Amino acid sequence: MAARSRMFWGPLTAVGLGTAAIACVFDQASKLWLLKAFDLAGKGAVKLAPFVDLGLTWNTGISYGWFQQEGPFGQGALLALKAVAIALLWIWLARASSRLSAVALG
Repeated sequence: MAARSRMFWGPLTAVGLGTAAIACVFDQASKLWLLKAFDLAGKGAVKLAPFVDLGLTWNTGISYGWFQQEGPFGQGALLALKAVAIALLWIWLARASSRLSAVALG
């Protein structure tokens, strides 16, 4: 039983979970601020620099719009893929013995 619990919880798991939670909170807070307080939807494209504009888009896929899914089957398959990725990263983090080996997760 102890070996099984070590597979899912290691010396850096708490740090990894805390870091992931903080990143998730900041990500969602910044999106909420852009939508509600800044009103990005009402302003349209906002020029930040001569080569960078900030615009509102909705991504129904994963990074860079890959695997766009509109229907329930595709969304479920994408959710399953995400769950598998999270489980594998969790196990990798639990087995990491130093911060240097955990940095490779990023």
